[in-house]
Amino acid sequence: MNAEQLKRDHPETYNRIFNSGVTQERERVESWMEYAETNLEEVRAGIISGKSIHEDLDQFYEEVDSKLKGLGATN
Repeated sequence: MNAEQLKRDHPETYNRIFNSGVTQERERVESWMEYAETNLEEVRAGIISGKSIHEDLDQFYEEVDSKLKGLGATN
């Protein structure tokens, strides 16, 4: 079954799935927008990337940790 068949044969289920996706995307973008006044270009790049802000922050902290270890810093 593809999306068109689901929409035609089970419109209520299709709408619930669709609306869930819309809600998730709205929440993802809103979480980025909380930081728009701090660094709009980074926020824009984050939104365009499709990642959640949490994924981006996790990657940032991994990079910082790696750089600190490279400088001889320990945990």
